[in-house]
This record gives sequence, structure tokens and C-alpha cells, in this order.
Amino acid sequence: MPRSQPTRIHAEVAELIHAYVQRFAQPKDQPDKLRMLWQRVAANLTGGWSLAKLAREAGYSYEHLRRLCRRQLGRSPMHQVTYLRMRRAAELLATTEFTVEAIANEIGYQNPFVFSNAFAKWIGFRPSEYRARSCGLLRTAASSRK
Repeated sequence: MPRSQPTRIHAEVAELIHAYVQRFAQPKDQPDKLRMLWQRVAANLTGGWSLAKLAREAGYSYEHLRRLCRRQLGRSPMHQVTYLRMRRAAELLATTEFTVEAIANEIGYQNPFVFSNAFAKWIGFRPSEYRARSCGLLRTAASSRK
């Protein structure tokens, strides 16, 4: 028998073991429910999200949702909402000319000053500073391609 036959069998056994470990290493259905929740939140950042609404949407108790988020994301559910909002704001600041007030409204903040303070706390720069820095990086990258 050629030597490649046992190697192929070993590879198939290793693949089966890997699939088995992957299947049982993660809690059943939890990642999908959580991932779907965060997709809904990201699609509707102005949704007036509260812990109660997040738990209801995910089908978990408050405490269970909090534990899952801490374990899987390293932050609380409400911090995850803020993270998604700040990530979207950073994207809009870097790629559009929307005003800070328009971006604040787009991601669920009624007050642009509250948004600006939250953005500075999470990102480390005020929105206007972030936009100036990201535009400078985009211009530098564009000129280096020429």
C-alpha cells in the first residue's frame, strides 16, 4: 500500500477531531443569538437601546445577557452598544463630510456635545480631531499611491 494512504487517513481523522472540538467547545446557539442581536443593534443604532430591550430582543434575562457579553466580548451589553455607535461614528467621520451633529443623530445621540464627550472618551480624540487626523492619513495614503 502506498505511503500516502495513511497520511490521508490521518488528515481525515484530524479534520474530524477538529470539527468535533469546534462543535462542542462553544455553547449551543448562544453565539448566533448574540451575533444576531448585535447585527440588529448595528443596523438600528438610534433604536433607544436599553438593557431591558437588548435582553428582550436576544431572548435572555438581563443577567444572562450581561454574563454572555462579559465572557464573549469583554464588556457589558450597554458598552457594546456604545462601542458599535462609536465605531460607526468613526467610519462616518473618516468617509463623509456630515457635520458632527448629523453623525450624533445618525448613531442615536440627540445632543452633539454628549456625543462628542463620549467619542473622546472611547476613541481618545474629539470628533473634529479624529476627522482631521483620518483625512490627513487618507491624503497621505492617496499621494503615496501616485
